[in-house]
Amino acid sequence: MSNLLPHAIQDQIWADTCARFIATVAVMLIVSAGISMVTLIPAYAVLVVRTPVGSAHSNLSASSTPGTAADIALAQEIIRGFAPVIQATSSPETALAAMLAVKPEDVDLTHISYAYGKPSVMALVGDAETRDYLNEYRVALTQAHLGIVSVPVSALVGTQDGHFTMTISGTF
Repeated sequence: MSNLLPHAIQDQIWADTCARFIATVAVMLIVSAGISMVTLIPAYAVLVVRTPVGSAHSNLSASSTPGTAADIALAQEIIRGFAPVIQATSSPETALAAMLAVKPEDVDLTHISYAYGKPSVMALVGDAETRDYLNEYRVALTQAHLGIVSVPVSALVGTQDGHFTMTISGTF
């Protein structure tokens, strides 16, 4: 057919084909961007709506005493963050409740992570006003029979300015 059409018409057909190709690619990219946005909106909403656990506790600890409604609300928020884990067949809910129950007031937890396995591992990240409070929390967790409690020596001797990462291994 190329030998039947004049050169000007062939150029116009080629330009139309290129324009159709560009339009098709643009529509595909827009659709894929829309799908990506729809899948990322729930994660973004969780980040925007939920305040960090550490900052909420820091604000509460100065104005409340142990056992107040604010502390209970904080514990409930932490447990709500663990909702998928709590609904699992092997629930660490009792271990989490015990960890929060024995926590001294001067120890702030900023992050709690859970990894299921044999043994399961919970990592507690936070700040303690002094190393004595951190050691008190470590001893309380050990006495609660939650499992093996590990704290880096540098946190116990006070070289990390109160920051710590505590690991608890056990069957929870």
